[in-house]
Amino acid sequence: MDAKEFLGRYRRIDRRIDRLLERKARLFDRITSAPSQSSGGSSSGVRDKVGNGTVALIHYEERINAEIDRLAAVQAEIEDVLGKIDGDLAELLELVYLDGNTLVQAAYILHYSYRQACRRHGEALRQVQDVLQCPEMS
Repeated sequence: MDAKEFLGRYRRIDRRIDRLLERKARLFDRITSAPSQSSGGSSSGVRDKVGNGTVALIHYEERINAEIDRLAAVQAEIEDVLGKIDGDLAELLELVYLDGNTLVQAAYILHYSYRQACRRHGEALRQVQDVLQCPEMS
């Protein structure tokens, strides 16, 4: 796995969690807005929908929790690797890959020119790649 792929795992999992949360919220809205039965009819159909919806919500919650656990594990791996490279370069990668900033935003935060940020980003990725290829030497 190359350095960009290694670092990009965090954002991919984070976006997946966001999508799962959005789907869960939409499902919840549908369940809670289920039409109620009139007083003369049976409400078993509505109860079935709510019961099935509740099971689906629990399933979403389990999936979200599993993804959050994965996210925490990936974050710890990334932070471990970033701890083995130059501090300024690690900060740049944290801003981009963990905090979700663009390279332009990271350059602004770190008071770099965009060109300098691009150069330092490449240098940081090379250092991460070196750590990934030979972790015990770093």
